[in-house]
Amino acid sequence: MLGEIRGEVRFKEPLSFHTSLRIGGTADIFVVPQDVDDIRHALMFAEREQLPVSVIGGGNNLLVKDRGVRGVVLRLEGCLGRAEFHGEEAIAGAGVSLSALIREAAALNLGGIECLVGIPATIGGALAMNAGTATAGSATSSAPCTTCIRTAPSASSSPPRARSRTATSTRPPARC
Repeated sequence: MLGEIRGEVRFKEPLSFHTSLRIGGTADIFVVPQDVDDIRHALMFAEREQLPVSVIGGGNNLLVKDRGVRGVVLRLEGCLGRAEFHGEEAIAGAGVSLSALIREAAALNLGGIECLVGIPATIGGALAMNAGTATAGSATSSAPCTTCIRTAPSASSSPPRARSRTATSTRPPARC
């Protein structure tokens, strides 16, 4: 399954290369997926081999132990590190830098997420930790999100699969 990944697959990758603090040991398997299919292949491999999976973005404020990280580490960039604007809507991958998205939106005269300026995170990290301020957070500034999740082993003999789902939010946009 790792052979089906079109992105990068590295073994014993020093995670100090991928953190802002430049510390930490190695990842057993380090994957930089090129697309969502690569993520699915990595998750299926980890499931089959019963390996833990860790996901990192830009590595800001990430502390990695000297002994490293066991299992599979996914770094979200590549196609997941790009944003597209369609009118007043932005479609951004989980690996997009929050500050880059805010800059691009401002250049297009778009607002609504400027309350998140200065938070060193990717979109995925900001959503996962609900980054924000006392008045607004990333969860209140986002619309529907597509996520790739690991499914539990099924009762059938076929291998477990990763699947995509869309999570929707009925919250109005944040007002900073």
